[in-house]
Amino acid sequence: MKYTYEELIGKSVHTLRVVLREVGGVPGTADKKQLIDGILAIQGGEKPPARSPRGRKPIENLISLSSNAEPDLNVLEFNDIPLGEKYNLSGVVEICNGKYGFLRGLNCAFSKKDSYILPATISNFNLKHGDEIEVVCEKTRETSVLTVSQVLSVNGFLASKPFSREEFDCLSPRYPTQKIELADGAQDVLKQIDLFCPIGKGQRVIITADGDRFDGVIKKIASSISKNNSDITLSVLLSGVKPEEVTEYNDIENCRTTALTGTGEDEYEERKLDLFFSRLKRKAECGENVVAIINSLDSLVRYFAEKDNIDNLSGIKKVKNLFSKSGNYGKGSITVIGVVSDKNGELYTELLEIATCEIALIGCNERGDNKRVDIKKSYTVRDEYLLSEEEIKLADEIRNRG
Repeated sequence: MKYTYEELIGKSVHTLRVVLREVGGVPGTADKKQLIDGILAIQGGEKPPARSPRGRKPIENLISLSSNAEPDLNVLEFNDIPLGEKYNLSGVVEICNGKYGFLRGLNCAFSKKDSYILPATISNFNLKHGDEIEVVCEKTRETSVLTVSQVLSVNGFLASKPFSREEFDCLSPRYPTQKIELADGAQDVLKQIDLFCPIGKGQRVIITADGDRFDGVIKKIASSISKNNSDITLSVLLSGVKPEEVTEYNDIENCRTTALTGTGEDEYEERKLDLFFSRLKRKAECGENVVAIINSLDSLVRYFAEKDNIDNLSGIKKVKNLFSKSGNYGKGSITVIGVVSDKNGELYTELLEIATCEIALIGCNERGDNKRVDIKKSYTVRDEYLLSEEEIKLADEIRNRG
């Protein structure tokens, strides 16, 4: 088994000494950097082993006993990339152990393009877990992964040392005052949402239905937000859906889709989920308006219950905590639109306590795309901040007739 620089940098000195012995090296009094250099040099054939590893236990078995062992991050083999070759990349910052970090994909996935971020870079630019950055990366050694050598921008702003922003926990939420326009003239379910349960920037929205067929409406909402609101960054979190559905959301312009299997078996999924919500907070800190569509909140409850081996109610509390992070924070906002089944009474009741908008859908054809809004049950808290007097009067008249 060969180890990469990315895997070795997170291990303890004790574990590195064990690894070096197993590949045939002699640790002596070497420090952490020298231990890593020695392991990589022997693995890469640059230095012959000082002794034979014959008769010793396999490295894999020894490493599995260490609490500092890092999972295989599946990085590229960079043997064909010349030293000093530079690349412009963008992605989301994952900070590990509060010190070093890696540049993950824009969809919060762990891909073969991940690059190492030095602790000094994180400190100099005040980078946070979930920051979206543009960087220059280069290969600094034969057997290492790409390393971030220059930070160009942080969350869309030119990078400065250090990059300053308000702390998310210091931001105070307010009721939304700016409406997110969905309908573009068509008399369909989006037009009904705009009138009877408008969505504002910073809204906490739950969507319920009389059946399990949500996809048609959810995709319409996602497409409309992307098309009609250029000042909004759209992200979609899918849990436990078919791969074909993930592709359909990926086809929506300017939509960043993060997909979870929902089973809890993927060792990276918890970190992907953490990055997804951390990125929302980082963007709000910098004054951006972001919308997160979650399909579905029920699947997230099952995911937490299975992964953490907890009861259903504890999983609901975790989802409620994530849902509560949305809000209008003045300069920036986080809007969360979550799908929840009406059949799940506990989840629905818990989320209803903090939701500021409910969209209840009724009616459905075989494809699930022929729904309409239940105008009696749907509402938006303080909709007077989002609708004109004429629109409020019209909505009341229609409700009273119905």
